[in-house]
Amino acid sequence: MSTFAQIADNVPANPPSGPPPPVPPALPPHTAEASDPIHQAAQAISDWINSIASNYEWMHQAVFFVLYALLILGTFIIIERLLYFAATLSQAKRVARLLDQAKSLDDIPKSAQRGSTAAVAMLRQILDHRAQLTSRSRLEDVTDSAFIEAKGRLSARLWILDTMVTAAPLLGLLGTILGIIDTFTALAQAGISDPAAVSKGIGLALFATALGIATALYGLLFFNVFQERIGRISDLLKIILLRIGLIGGTYPTA
Repeated sequence: MSTFAQIADNVPANPPSGPPPPVPPALPPHTAEASDPIHQAAQAISDWINSIASNYEWMHQAVFFVLYALLILGTFIIIERLLYFAATLSQAKRVARLLDQAKSLDDIPKSAQRGSTAAVAMLRQILDHRAQLTSRSRLEDVTDSAFIEAKGRLSARLWILDTMVTAAPLLGLLGTILGIIDTFTALAQAGISDPAAVSKGIGLALFATALGIATALYGLLFFNVFQERIGRISDLLKIILLRIGLIGGTYPTA
């Protein structure tokens, strides 16, 4: 008997009746990854980044907020520096005048040491180290260190204005690009082909560039004014140091 005949004899003539055994449901794909907390967190972060990247309107508005914040911060710094430079210039002139009348360091009146500006702080630092002025080189070291510290006081917080001048036009350009992208995206989704709507959106986007350039010019104007004030005050500080050197006494050259 052949093999196929033996298999046919072993098959029952009447198969058992009844419903077929239940088939287990097929698992959805990536079930293991979906149940993983790390995968869920990564997917949530990815969805959040995609939602942010696809919404250009809030990024366009964020650029305006940053530019307005730069304007407010720059205005505070400008007002503070204007007041400080005015007081420093006035006190530096007063100190130079009093030193012109003094014959020695002991003759410098106490009124010349009143104040908290760079000129008064420099004079006070030199007088505090009066006992160490035993030679001309020691006097030069003390006056040089006092002058460097005074220059640092004059240049304080001006780096913020310098950064504002550099960053404001770039932020404005970024706001314009984001505004144009948002405008065309909204028009494409709504199916609007009205030229007036396109012009309005582009005009609003270009306002960011105008605001950035105006912010930079505003900061650049006062930054240059402050540089000129620093130059004038630095010249007065040098005059004060030269007069201190003249009345400081005679030291041995050795």
